[in-house]
Amino acid sequence: MKKLLLLTLSISFIISLSAQEDNTNQVFNKKGIAILPEKGDFGIGIDAVPFIDYVGNLTKITDDPNSSPDFAFTAQRPGQLYGKYYFKDNKAVRMGLRLGISSQTDKDGNPFNPDEIDELKENSLNIGIAIGVENYRNIAGRLRGFWGFEVGVGKTPYHGFDYNGGNIVTGKIEFTDGANATNNFTEEGGNTIDFYGKGVVGVEYYIAPKISLAGEFGIGLGYETTNERKYKPENGSTVVYNAGSSELSIENTASGAIVLLFHF
Repeated sequence: MKKLLLLTLSISFIISLSAQEDNTNQVFNKKGIAILPEKGDFGIGIDAVPFIDYVGNLTKITDDPNSSPDFAFTAQRPGQLYGKYYFKDNKAVRMGLRLGISSQTDKDGNPFNPDEIDELKENSLNIGIAIGVENYRNIAGRLRGFWGFEVGVGKTPYHGFDYNGGNIVTGKIEFTDGANATNNFTEEGGNTIDFYGKGVVGVEYYIAPKISLAGEFGIGLGYETTNERKYKPENGSTVVYNAGSSELSIENTASGAIVLLFHF
């Protein structure tokens, strides 16, 4: 009987500790609805800057039209997507995806010969993935802080002058001369691959039940390597006009954007 009582008390103590670990002092609005996310909830997020710009433009006295929030997912301006899973009330796994794809073709025709059409194709991919863990602590009311860590890897396409130095290009380019195929050429390479690990600290404010705005600051170790950029003519030898580089660094990183998060 004593052993059974001791076992029961031990189990009750462990459950109590677990409950205390998950307790984040949940906040409720006037209608009794929970404000903060809880264990088992998911979160999805996007860059909130387009929304903030849109609202800010509404306050301006101007005749210029206020376009709807613009989310670009191009290689030059990749979009940022975020995800979270709360495996405890006060702890979550965080995930991030950076994605930008650009693909365009410029054509230049000959008014005297419609069959002679020059084409310049430009293709590029900007992508990055990250995963980490966040811990949360209430500060006051709907405001709470968080800290944790994140590791990630990404690829950024070349962005700079072409071989002739006359145009700014991004990623791989292919030129096709409709009049003389010997003038055809390709430029490729110059992509940057980066790896990093960092600690993060930030704050978030819940503007509505399970809807928050968050920003953060981080410091960590990063390594990046850039490969050669090459010019490959149809008729001639390949030219390496950017030799590439590599760098190991410790640096500060800010989010660069306010993140709008929805939890469910």
